[in-house]
Amino acid sequence: MFSNYCSPVRFPWLRIKDDGTPVNRLHCLIYDLQWKRGVKAKLLLKAVLWPLKAFLMAFHDAFLYGLTVERDFGISRWKQWWRMFYLANFYNLSPYVFYKFGFYKDSHYARAAAFIQHIEMDAMYQALFSGVDNGIIDDKLRFYARCRERGIPVLFVEVVFQDDGRIEWPAGAAKSFPLCDLFLKYTNSSLGVGAEAWKYDAAARTWQRDGISLDERLFIAYCVKKSRAERKPVLVQRRLVNSPEIVQFTTGALSTFRVVTYVGPDGKIGILSAGLKMPVGAMEVDNSRAGGIVAGIELETGVLMPASSRSFPGQLMPQHPDTGATISGHRLSCWQEVRVLSLKAQAAFPEIWSVGWDIAMTDQGLVMIEGNTDYGLLLAQRCITQPLGETIFPTLCLNILEKKSCARS
Repeated sequence: MFSNYCSPVRFPWLRIKDDGTPVNRLHCLIYDLQWKRGVKAKLLLKAVLWPLKAFLMAFHDAFLYGLTVERDFGISRWKQWWRMFYLANFYNLSPYVFYKFGFYKDSHYARAAAFIQHIEMDAMYQALFSGVDNGIIDDKLRFYARCRERGIPVLFVEVVFQDDGRIEWPAGAAKSFPLCDLFLKYTNSSLGVGAEAWKYDAAARTWQRDGISLDERLFIAYCVKKSRAERKPVLVQRRLVNSPEIVQFTTGALSTFRVVTYVGPDGKIGILSAGLKMPVGAMEVDNSRAGGIVAGIELETGVLMPASSRSFPGQLMPQHPDTGATISGHRLSCWQEVRVLSLKAQAAFPEIWSVGWDIAMTDQGLVMIEGNTDYGLLLAQRCITQPLGETIFPTLCLNILEKKSCARS
């Protein structure tokens, strides 16, 4: 995948040099990993064709997003295209990330080498997490059990429909659905794939969605069919409602905080980045890949930055496009509570060196929704003021990779 977005070979004219700085050492190490794993002739061919591909990608993206950036920031589309092409050929930064990382802004363009592309994380993900039991985070049932064990307030699992037809109710449960709005999702999926919200009609004693109305017997049959069809277990949880402060940033679906934490080489726990994910329109989830928007959070103050979307990253949104609520500059009254919970959660999973937590501030208080080991780096850097290359992140990655290298030798 790396070679589909960047040159898989580090040409001599690249500004990326192993000068001893952690971020450049990490960039160079990723090239080495690609070279060792790939077919050499194929990698060389892709590298030779990269300047042409970068030229076309830059032209395409400047056509899509350039007019908005020119209008809002006064930077001509020609200059945007040139910056994309230059970064692609001299820093191997894909045009794909140009607008997502805001490289049209002088402050970000000058520090471009300090940004780490999500495709770089993808390239080293296997190496970083080899020998680590990611299932404790990625499997929603195991995750739920660990959170309950360690005192983390986590969204209760009402029932699980296994893909072999078995129905597992929690110990001591009444073996019936709670009479309220419910939310369905696969136990091991991501990006909101397969998630469904069902509204409860108390008068009819049915759950409704998209014109379909099911009583409990039919709802159970529906869940069994859903799990079998995709061969994935389906879990059922109560549908949550955001607190009054956060509900202004949502059109109905749950809005969550994404907080990325880490465990340092010395065992110290910290926060790398944070953002507030917000649904728009008729979305049932707040995931940015599904069309949601995200606003970065200043870690010390809890102040929100302007939001942006994955589909149109060059456009910054100081207000929510649907509700009109002011995003930029809003100081989150619950931020310190969110910080404390995210750090407590990382401490509860010390074997996982870094996790992206999804936390909801609801009308009943803070609730942990899920954790993500493959949290990507677009969301972690899109709305921040400091690229991850200027944080402890490269040092963390290098420390882990070097330990694994020593263990193999």
